[in-house]
Amino acid sequence: MKHTTAEKFQPESIRAQVAREIENRIFSGELAIGQRLPPEREFALELGVSRSLVNLAILDLESMGFLRIVPRQGTFVADYKNESTPQMLLSLMTRGVADNSGAELFSSMMQTRRLLESECACLAAEYASETDLARLSSILEEMRAATDPERFSDANFRFHRAMMAASGNIVYAMIFQSFGEVVRHYVSGYFTTPARMRLSISQHETLLAALTARDAKSAREAVNVIMDEGIVKLTELFGKARTRRG
Repeated sequence: MKHTTAEKFQPESIRAQVAREIENRIFSGELAIGQRLPPEREFALELGVSRSLVNLAILDLESMGFLRIVPRQGTFVADYKNESTPQMLLSLMTRGVADNSGAELFSSMMQTRRLLESECACLAAEYASETDLARLSSILEEMRAATDPERFSDANFRFHRAMMAASGNIVYAMIFQSFGEVVRHYVSGYFTTPARMRLSISQHETLLAALTARDAKSAREAVNVIMDEGIVKLTELFGKARTRRG
């Protein structure tokens, strides 16, 4: 079914929405790996936008690694599954946010978080400054005061980001930050009851106590408890979402 420009695209960032439309066709298999894209003029007519916008969207997707432009031959869908980039990962997970289809990717991301955060907890126990510890304590107070899932999830995310930064490893912190949108979305879907929030607060109190005591082993164990709980519960939520869709 064809949509008018007004229905399909909102005024803000039409270029980004054109890119997302092409991206969706790639993810759905409508545009298969190795397939040549239709001419830009055809895409523009179909989507009801200018050819220049389609061209810009294609360039954006090429820079992310989803498309491959071959001079005098055309634009082709790249082998994004085997030649992935961080931008692709974020896009795939963000799409999973929209349709709850990213269970496998999200599980892998949580396992990655577990490895990164357990290492950062050890480093933070050794290198965190008093200012870092005070920041973590302040964010923990925000978690205690939060009464709605979104606010609690935001504080939860910022606590972990602050801990990663306190490790002194800026690359770890940047990797974690790249997961932000996806983490916030799914975590807010878990912290929907006071009991879950209280459990999380207790777990983070244990983590902060270990960091303050400069106890790297206990800090690592505290992070693993938090991550294991998250992996189990959020995997359950994904399963329920798939069941509802089925």
